[in-house]
Amino acid sequence: MGTSQDESSVSVHLTDCGRDAARAVFDVLEAAYPGHEPDLGSGGQPGRPVVWSMIVSTDAHRDGARPAGAPLGEAVDATLTGSPDGVTQVGGVLAGAFRAEETGRVPGEHECEVRVRLTGRE
Repeated sequence: MGTSQDESSVSVHLTDCGRDAARAVFDVLEAAYPGHEPDLGSGGQPGRPVVWSMIVSTDAHRDGARPAGAPLGEAVDATLTGSPDGVTQVGGVLAGAFRAEETGRVPGEHECEVRVRLTGRE
């Protein structure tokens, strides 16, 4: 596990997906956590794996925000790393917008990591 920036930071890493799917997931997070915009860049070199990442501050969470998930054309593997409460909060936002199946968990006293497979609700 990596080290989050502070107690309210949650690092979100997306793998096994293209740019459009990453954008759909990050749009949901941007709606729930204003002021956090990932740089999706060019998407790397063809045929090479890409990890899309974003750090959100759970302090910036808009209460009651229920962003609708855009359709995902493919499944997305997400890894959430941060404080247990922060990871739970961000995971809840994603589960509210997409189908979310937990595929792994690494517990820790001050930091945890949760792996989730996201698919569209369509």
